[in-house]
Amino acid sequence: MLPQAGDPYISLRALLDAGELVPARGWLEQRVVDHPLELSAWDYLGFVAYFGGDYARASEACETALRLKPQHAYALKGLGLCRVKQGAIAEGLALLEQAIQSRPSFADPYHDRIVVLVDCGRLKEAAAALEAAKCALPGHAYWRALDRLLRQRTAAARG
Repeated sequence: MLPQAGDPYISLRALLDAGELVPARGWLEQRVVDHPLELSAWDYLGFVAYFGGDYARASEACETALRLKPQHAYALKGLGLCRVKQGAIAEGLALLEQAIQSRPSFADPYHDRIVVLVDCGRLKEAAAALEAAKCALPGHAYWRALDRLLRQRTAAARG
């Protein structure tokens, strides 16, 4: 989506494009205080906090987004990834599955679910999840890289 005139997120996107997470987070923390019902602010705050390593704050932002818009696929995906980072793998995978069910055309939760399964050494489950993703969204660019990752990890596991 191209920014429109008067879009308050133009400066934020510039900060994010430059990798400036600290000032972006500061802007977002103020934005959610000033506009607590603005879903985009909570989405972005979850993203920035997650990539800054603050999984607790990212979780809070995702949970707030879900209160504003239940079954919001982006927030479900973000919260799922936070839970995985916090050690709650089963809960994280369940949230990623909810994100898939909420918006089946959104490729990111399929991707993230597969990566989590691979990282946990659950390679057969990852392979099945990848096949399901290919059926749901044929030809998506993610699948080739995930095929490669899964083949590498499977070969390494076999020794």
